[in-house]
Formats: sequence, structure tokens, C-alpha cells
Amino acid sequence: MGREGMTSLVLPALSLGFPLASVYIPLIRLNLRRELNQPYIELARMRGISERTILWRYALRGSLPPVLSVFGLTLGSLAGGVVVLEVLFAYPGVGKLMVDAILQRDYPLIQGYILLTTGIILVLHQGIRSLNRALRPDWQKGTHT
Repeated sequence: MGREGMTSLVLPALSLGFPLASVYIPLIRLNLRRELNQPYIELARMRGISERTILWRYALRGSLPPVLSVFGLTLGSLAGGVVVLEVLFAYPGVGKLMVDAILQRDYPLIQGYILLTTGIILVLHQGIRSLNRALRPDWQKGTHT
């Protein structure tokens, strides 16, 4: 069960994706609307730049940092959700291994998993911070509004 190809990934992906989509979709919409009302976007429209280019090159770049920050905050719950999904859908993975280790009281394995997960989340947080700085250089100087 749980390993019949790509079709067996539909329910786990939807189970993990829908709760997160309810957070990200309004956030992306709010930030894009705010960014599209900025003066530099109006200036780009007056210069005759196409709406598609304005959206993808300018507005999206300015609206992504808050979304990436929220993504960084939800990484922990995403990792916990994967553990639950592996057990629920009988996928053999690290999450199922963790549950088995907890049931068998295998403390070194539990500690190693927590250390590994913490390290991965810390590295991802630093990557998100660097990406935010690259997308919005004014944020690192503290001059954003």
C-alpha cells in the first residue's frame, strides 16, 4: 500500500498542500496587490512595459520576501506533517522510522533524527534569509516600509 506509482502520491500531496495553500494564497494575493500599487510599477506602466513583464520581473520580486518568510516559519509543521502522512499512508520513510523508534524507545535514533531535522531547518532558514536579502536589498539596511 502506498507505493503504486504516481497515482498513490495524489492524496498525500493534497493532504499536505491544502492547509498550506490556505495560508499562502491570500498572502501572495495581498502582497502582489500592494506591490502593484507602488510608484515604480506605475512608472514601468508609463514607460510601456508589458503587464506580464511588470508582474514577473518587478512585482513578484518585491512581493516574495514576506511569502518566503512565512514559508520558513511553516517548515517545522511541514516536517511534522510528513511524519504523519508517512504513517497514515504506509510510506516507508524517515517519518515512519521515527515513529517506530519512539515506540521501541530507541533514544539514539530519536536524538539523531531531531538533530538532523534541526540542522536542515536551520540551513533552510539561512537560505531563505539570504534569498530575502537578494530580492530586497533595502531590507538589510532597515530602510523598508
